[in-house]
This record gives sequence, C-alpha cells and structure tokens, in this order.
Amino acid sequence: MQLIEKITIKHTKEAKGGFFMLEIKYKGFEERSIFTTNWQASKWIWINRYRAKSVSSIEMNSDK
Repeated sequence: MQLIEKITIKHTKEAKGGFFMLEIKYKGFEERSIFTTNWQASKWIWINRYRAKSVSSIEMNSDK
C-alpha cells in the first residue's frame, strides 16, 4: 500500500522564477499537507496540515 494518493503542484511566476506550492493528499485517511519552495527547491516551508480526525491517542491529545 502506498502512503501518497496524489500530489498537486502549482507554480506562481515572479520576476526571478517564482515559487511552487505542493499539496500532498495521503491515502487511507483524510489528511493533506501543503508545502512551498523557491524556484531552485533549495528552501522548503511546511505551510499547513489538514486532518479531518485524529487516528491515534497522541493526535487526539494534540488536537485538544
């Protein structure tokens, strides 16, 4: 079973190449992560994590 269901990549053009936004949708549970990176992909920033519900007691405590 693979962990990743889908990766969506969007490019925003700017004067010096722009930046990319990647959305990763995980298989088997409703969770997504969004990252952004510069044109050279040398600097990555984790923007957001969406999770419909917790799947473990650790996540449940984190949600509270």
